[in-house]
Amino acid sequence: MRTRPYCPNPAWLWLCALPASASLLFNDSFDYPDGPLTGAPGTPWVIHGGTALQADVLSGMLQLTEQNSEDVSVILPGAPYNQGALYASCLV
Repeated sequence: MRTRPYCPNPAWLWLCALPASASLLFNDSFDYPDGPLTGAPGTPWVIHGGTALQADVLSGMLQLTEQNSEDVSVILPGAPYNQGALYASCLV
């Protein structure tokens, strides 16, 4: 019995040939003085909800607990992004 070799759909091959690009939009080492994150010298972080001054920096790490309700955010450079996909990663 003779079998035909597998040949993927030509449209799929065309999609695979499209260029892909990625770039780092934001990275933070949290090297602010120990204390509240929002309002720290040089911080881009701003509060947008919850109880203020609960997100603390301690020894270069952001300290979060279940009891705290402060919501913080950063405006990404070059925003708004209205096409493509964004990916975020955090070490917890």
